[in-house]
Amino acid sequence: MRRLVTYEDDREFSKLLERRSDVDLAVVNLELSRDAYPELNFTETLAWIDQRGRELAVEMKSSDGDLTRLQRIANCLGNRHELRGSVQSFQSVDGSYLHKVIEQRHGLPIVMSILYQAVAEQVGINLHGVAAPMHFLLGHMDGDEPLYIDPFAGGEVMSREDCLIFLSKRTNFAFEELEPYLRPARPRDVVTRLLNNLKAMYAQEQNWEASFKVQQRLYSLEPADYANRRDLGIVAFHAGKTGKAWHLLKSCLAEASEKEQVVLAGFLNQAERKLAEWN
Repeated sequence: MRRLVTYEDDREFSKLLERRSDVDLAVVNLELSRDAYPELNFTETLAWIDQRGRELAVEMKSSDGDLTRLQRIANCLGNRHELRGSVQSFQSVDGSYLHKVIEQRHGLPIVMSILYQAVAEQVGINLHGVAAPMHFLLGHMDGDEPLYIDPFAGGEVMSREDCLIFLSKRTNFAFEELEPYLRPARPRDVVTRLLNNLKAMYAQEQNWEASFKVQQRLYSLEPADYANRRDLGIVAFHAGKTGKAWHLLKSCLAEASEKEQVVLAGFLNQAERKLAEWN
């Protein structure tokens, strides 16, 4: 299946379409944010990140050891600039957009992790996304022992064992089930998770036009994926893009289970009636 949008203006998102890994996730987030805020200027957000880097550069000169350096980053962002998790972040799409997270001082774990990662990079510290179940974290893998950071908790730094205990309590998963999740997440996986969060929130709000833009990006990342194509067709139908919905859903019928074929047929019948009214 071909992609429906080229995203020529989205330099970093376009790298994901090429399956590149040299992706600036902070800029990708801003590119996604521009779908919701078309007038968004990236400069202010990127300048804020740069300022935090300069702030930390002085402190890092007197920091010995990985743990101390990570704690300095946490102190800068979590305490001095009061970036912490909040239940509100799960109730609004703005918790997924980097510029709004900086403005509001709270956001989803995955977006706060992207922010921590971007600031850490300014002072030469590599942090990796950790796509754990139910809670996104960061990992620092360059030292003798891995360390994990929870930006949602104000930047709490954990050992591997402490991280497994924390996640096990949240998920009821055994340590051996959780260990594979502690590996660094690929940029594509981070962005897909972020887009799925947005997709769920916009669907809950029944904001189908915004949901269509999100689902279109998911489809562009994996155009051969049946579920992405099906969901794009359903969202297109709800967004009033009837012709596009009909073509997408029609192309899904051959791959759909019998149960799903019934659901898709219902959407197709409605779409055909709407199209007939326009002719």
